[in-house]
Amino acid sequence: MLKNLVKKFFGSPEEVSTGAETSNVISLYALQHAEHFKCASSTDESAMFIDLNSVRSVEHNPPNYTLQFNMYLVEYKKKHTIEWVVTADYDYEYSVSSIVKKENLKDYSREQAKPIIVKHKEQESGIKGIARATKYYDFDGNLETDLKAMNVNVKHEGAFEYGDPFYTAAHYAFDRAYHVFF
Repeated sequence: MLKNLVKKFFGSPEEVSTGAETSNVISLYALQHAEHFKCASSTDESAMFIDLNSVRSVEHNPPNYTLQFNMYLVEYKKKHTIEWVVTADYDYEYSVSSIVKKENLKDYSREQAKPIIVKHKEQESGIKGIARATKYYDFDGNLETDLKAMNVNVKHEGAFEYGDPFYTAAHYAFDRAYHVFF
């Protein structure tokens, strides 16, 4: 009975963590309910989640930072989840704090400052990077395709435009790593 419950919620019971290591099982249920997954965007057709526990610093050289983290794109009609490994490069000169300082917005209300900050972010988000699709899972968390093992290179590379799912996930990763709103 326990194995059935584990399989229902997390996928194959053989792949579930004993607590000492992290599980590789990425079921739809886990993405939607585990606290360490944060939804970066959602529509009727898809949802994008970031694994906050996967965030790690690759470079810390202010004003430049590089973080790596995992994202998961759920495609409801195709009934699968795509795992992405993202490396995001941040230029802190384009962060909200830097914009507030450059534009002397510290005495503005949030409502007054927001359009100015958004205009700057739309011109230059300050985040660029590369996201590589690595694996496809079914909604129960079973591995369907391992792109990395097959040497298949599916990627999204370049600027992460303000408001797009990659930007939003990179923002959450920066907040997780440094506790600062990017």
